[in-house]
Amino acid sequence: MSSRNATLMIRSKDELKRIIEIFNKAPLNSNKQLNFIAFREAFELYLQHYKRKENTIFYTEQMEAIRSSMNRNRTDFV
Repeated sequence: MSSRNATLMIRSKDELKRIIEIFNKAPLNSNKQLNFIAFREAFELYLQHYKRKENTIFYTEQMEAIRSSMNRNRTDFV
């Protein structure tokens, strides 16, 4: 492993919630922050669906919309 790389393994929803809390308090720079916001939104949708287990098509469509708007596909930079 190079000294410029790090690996973080997240093994539970609670661990991921903690990481999200950290990045909410200390925002990333540039486009990465916008991708984080989209990721956080997708995670919140996942948690809603996980609890209810209904409207699978709605959640799938919402997740796909978020995924397709990230990284190189981004058209909204605000």
